[in-house]
Amino acid sequence: MNKIFWVFLSLILLSFQCEDDLNDPIASQDILFAKIYVNNAWGNNLEGWFVDNAGYVKGFSNQRNPDIDWKEMKDGGFISKANLLHNYSQCDTVLMQIPLSELFEYYEMIEAASKGSLVETYNQAADMGQITYYCLNYDPANAQYRFILLNSYGDWLLENTSSEAVKIFTWMSDYNRIQESKH
Repeated sequence: MNKIFWVFLSLILLSFQCEDDLNDPIASQDILFAKIYVNNAWGNNLEGWFVDNAGYVKGFSNQRNPDIDWKEMKDGGFISKANLLHNYSQCDTVLMQIPLSELFEYYEMIEAASKGSLVETYNQAADMGQITYYCLNYDPANAQYRFILLNSYGDWLLENTSSEAVKIFTWMSDYNRIQESKH
């Protein structure tokens, strides 16, 4: 009798866990955030990181992996799910893991950030390359992601003025500084 009780209780608890996974909006989106640096002034330099829905920050670099096969996004910042996951597979290092509660807090800001206006681009340097921070929004009907620009600087400056975009960018910048201080 005691064994039956524990088996039954385990099945009930497991069913709630599965239900939570199916209803978790973050579970339906594989990649949430990205930082990408491109500089073609003196050769081709491509590096950065992605944040996945488990909170892992995974880095890529064509300096470490010269065989990176990068799929570019289309006009409007769209990329197919298959191509984004292909790019994500180019990651060669785990930089850190973000607590899920914190990750979810910023994930919830993506929709509002996607509605932000971009300030006029202006040239601020030459041959510096471009560092761009994005949040991503998945469209399951078209199996594609949209890269939503938060902030981009280097040769050109471009900023999303949404207060949520500013919050996400500040948060991502803090993680970037932590990651860079480890090297």
